[in-house]
Amino acid sequence: MDTLREYYEAFVIYNFMIYLNNYLATQIPNMILHLEAKGQQQLLCPLCCCPPWAMGEIFLFRCKLGVLQYSVVRSITTLTALICEMAGVYGAGNFCFCNAWTYVFIINNVSQAFALYCIWWFCKVLREELRPIQPFCKFICIKLVVFFSFW
Repeated sequence: MDTLREYYEAFVIYNFMIYLNNYLATQIPNMILHLEAKGQQQLLCPLCCCPPWAMGEIFLFRCKLGVLQYSVVRSITTLTALICEMAGVYGAGNFCFCNAWTYVFIINNVSQAFALYCIWWFCKVLREELRPIQPFCKFICIKLVVFFSFW
């Protein structure tokens, strides 16, 4: 069941990003031109020292890709965890660099943090356009459902 929950979490986060894109597509006829008109945006902390993403198609593509990568990484690490558990080298909950759990844990958390960062930055740049649907409240509800399914 944990494996299914982990796949579901990645699937839900990606679908939330698709939901935001679909909402904006109905409200803004040409999203690329609208983003280009916004002007250059600096990346948010902790990536503020990296070169900014060009607004427009590149910004939209990178935000989508940033969220999609979590779904792919989560799928791969979940499969890896299953194989390592069957081989007896997983060591769930034991933070030690001699077992696979530590590496899977770190990779999953970095991947998820970047996906959430991409959603956060997307919502920040398009704050006014997304205001009617209150994406922050919806995202908190989604994360709570996933969190409570864990317990």
